Amino acid sequence: MNLEKCLSALQIENAIDTFRAEWESSQKSFPTTLLPFLSESFLKEIVPKYFNDTNVLPALLEAAKRLSENEAALRLLWHQHYLVVQNYEKYWLKCYQFPELPALKQDARAYYLLLTLSGASYFGDVHAKLEIPPADLKATVEEIRNSVRGSVEKKNLVGVAPHFSGWWQGFFSGRLYRLGRLSFLQEKYNWPFHVFENKKELKILSGEGLNYNEQGLRALKNEKTAWTSHYQEQNGKAIGQSVQPNGFAVNQAVELDLSERKSVVAPGDDTLSVHIAAGEPMDTQACIESFKQAKAFFKKHFPTRKFKLFTCDSWLLDPQLKAFLPEKSNIVQFQKRFFLAPSAVDAEFVPIRTIFGAHALEKNIEDVEASSTLQKGAKAFKQKGGVLRHGYGLLPFSYEWEKETHE
Repeated sequence: MNLEKCLSALQIENAIDTFRAEWESSQKSFPTTLLPFLSESFLKEIVPKYFNDTNVLPALLEAAKRLSENEAALRLLWHQHYLVVQNYEKYWLKCYQFPELPALKQDARAYYLLLTLSGASYFGDVHAKLEIPPADLKATVEEIRNSVRGSVEKKNLVGVAPHFSGWWQGFFSGRLYRLGRLSFLQEKYNWPFHVFENKKELKILSGEGLNYNEQGLRALKNEKTAWTSHYQEQNGKAIGQSVQPNGFAVNQAVELDLSERKSVVAPGDDTLSVHIAAGEPMDTQACIESFKQAKAFFKKHFPTRKFKLFTCDSWLLDPQLKAFLPEKSNIVQFQKRFFLAPSAVDAEFVPIRTIFGAHALEKNIEDVEASSTLQKGAKAFKQKGGVLRHGYGLLPFSYEWEKETHE
């Protein structure tokens, strides 16, 4: 079955580009027997380990049986497993493009939970191999359970939203752990910024060829480029435009003497990406404790990894938010403990959906209700023509997150 026929049989439209990568490779390895993660024995072993809701196992067993009789569903399921599990590091972000599958009816979300659990089949019990005690996994497992509860509450379907099928592979592959308020994902540094430090300060220089607007933020697709960054190293100096700790770049070349500074991170170095789960306040002290837990946890269980940075990519780090939020707000306090940098992520729907709710995506900003300080500020900002953005944050692993990096 080719890709076009597979998607047509599942009534999936406008997603061929999402699944085109590696289709032939995945289909060559398509099992001639039942997919291993759909077997009754696997599900009866793994589901009770992670779920205390007694409705989950029966729903998955029934879904697995129906899916095993649907060739198109099986082939797409194997292909997605091939992408986000077997080739996790290269393709896991594809999960954010995965479509809902209404053609599967009551199995639409169970399908994605089965895909999620396929990581436990492929990677095995990596946590046991790492000798991580169950108590240290408890918070992450509870997050997985919350993603299932969310599907039941919003869709009345046992399972998970499509993107969780790739996100939770971080856990099953031994990369992602929630420690207190925050979650930490092991990644490799690939940001277009050069970071240097000496005993006095940390400096960030923009990489070569980045387009910026007049504010010093990355120019988005529909924005005019005011200037383009340049970077080079010659004669023992690093030369480029600096990024201020508050997240705005400055169109003025600076020279850093490399004999007096050391590079903090290079492409491919180990980093810990910080993620903020929804549903709880971002209490600053709770976040401080999470960073302390993370340092101890990863040093203990991953002693050979040389983590260089904590990084964070989130709309919560949009440096524009400080203009309309109180100084003592959790968001502002969270920002002030990172060195910020501009992001080119063009996804304003994320902050709008998070701040106001999904219904706001279908409305004019004038018609969106605003009651909280954040909602009122964001609405006024939008009414003035502002664009909500994503922002980057970084902090050397050796630094203490509880100290502010900028005012």
